Amino acid sequence: MINFLLKNKTLKKALCTMLSLGVAVCLCAAAYASKMTAGSTASSSSSSSSSSSNTNLGGSAFIAAYNVVDEAGSEIVNLYPGTKCTLAFIVVDGRFQDSDADPWMGYAMYADLSKNIHAKISSSNFTSVTGTDASVQKRENVNGSLSYAVVFRDTVYQGTDSGFSFELSFTKTDPTSGYEMSMGVAASSLSQSIAQCTQENEGVKTAKPSVMVKDSNYGTTAIDAGSTFTLTITSYNTSKTIGITDVKTTISLPTQLTLAGGSNMVLTEAVAAGASFANTFQLQAQSSAETGVVNITVDYSYYEKNSDTPLTSSQLITVALTQPDRFSITSIETPTDLYTNQEDMIMVNFVNKGKSILYNLSTEITGDMDTMIAEDPYVGNVAAGTQSSADFTVMATTAGTHKGVITISYEDINGKVKTQTSDYEIIVADAPVFDDGGVIMPDMPMEDAPTGFSMPWWAWVIIAALLIAVILVIRKIIKNRRAAKIALELAQSGDGLGADEDEDF
Repeated sequence: MINFLLKNKTLKKALCTMLSLGVAVCLCAAAYASKMTAGSTASSSSSSSSSSSNTNLGGSAFIAAYNVVDEAGSEIVNLYPGTKCTLAFIVVDGRFQDSDADPWMGYAMYADLSKNIHAKISSSNFTSVTGTDASVQKRENVNGSLSYAVVFRDTVYQGTDSGFSFELSFTKTDPTSGYEMSMGVAASSLSQSIAQCTQENEGVKTAKPSVMVKDSNYGTTAIDAGSTFTLTITSYNTSKTIGITDVKTTISLPTQLTLAGGSNMVLTEAVAAGASFANTFQLQAQSSAETGVVNITVDYSYYEKNSDTPLTSSQLITVALTQPDRFSITSIETPTDLYTNQEDMIMVNFVNKGKSILYNLSTEITGDMDTMIAEDPYVGNVAAGTQSSADFTVMATTAGTHKGVITISYEDINGKVKTQTSDYEIIVADAPVFDDGGVIMPDMPMEDAPTGFSMPWWAWVIIAALLIAVILVIRKIIKNRRAAKIALELAQSGDGLGADEDEDF
């Protein structure tokens, strides 16, 4: 996609101009957005385009994390009515994918977005002092989906409730006219409950302490289905003056995750005012889990220091899951008796042992033979737990050992293009020369040809053609039997994995 944009002079000029104008905004936004990590996970967030608790990366925008800071960039623990602050949100937008054919959609995956994505506050309990749109900063993509930070500066909390919502819209600049047009992506509304909001007046010391997630980490960008992992949750006491005791941290898991050991509840005896604490949980992703994002609910129960009154709080964190790729080339069948100037077939067999469909599979053959043609280079989609094959026609004009490579490319469930290759080798012999047996000796009388049976030349041609046809039929029977054997093995394995369930492809 980047190569396409750079080769087009008009788009190249527009891209350079847009990147130059966005540098200043990006540098300012970085100071705030860098404070947010994947652990500053948004609680009670919602989107008009997605209401599922199991967010799919393939088609909606959602808030993955948020943070609230003051004018100096320090984190705000309690947001009182009338307080001016900066709110920053990390948005994962599955409507923009690496595999998009639209150049503008692909461009958005890598370019400065400050001129293309517009965000405006839509809730009445938060107002902008300047009335300007939020700034947008590109972030690292999440599993092939676009990710960006939306920063609202000079925002005042009005104190009505804790809900914050904003509208997202998208535009692109026409390279010919210079006018802004719709990018073809519908506007969406995102909302987030801001846990730092409080109705008590600043300076009143009766505010109760609260516990929030400060960071969550599982060591990678996505967890493979069927694997175990360690989830670390770092939490903190939001009160700057009051400690808490007997803090129970309990996680509630979706159906895609189970405990791999230990308990789903951890007790922390005491947490000082403003202090942080960490808990770890051993989890396992179900082997049948589909690629996407799942939610984990984190519940806290605790006591204010020197008090018998129980307090509670709750937040959501997310974990990204992915199905591992288990595609492989199983064998390449080459002709055993091949002569010069004779065409024959090469067959490559492959299998998808994974639990996700593979898309747009195609084949290619290269080598030093004179003719190398794929019978049908585009195979298409390969369902989970199935095997298939592809044929190639080859021919050489010279005898000897001929070598080459068969390449198979496909897209995994996340739209990422992958390739696998396998070498082949064919021995080609010189074509046999048939002697018609007619020998004439000098100075010797010619005898009359016998009046018995004589085979015309065209009959030999027919016999040779029949022999070749018989050979091809035998090869087809062998191929069908081999395919049936592989299919039987897959069926006996139950889910297509069989004894190779733990084999790493």
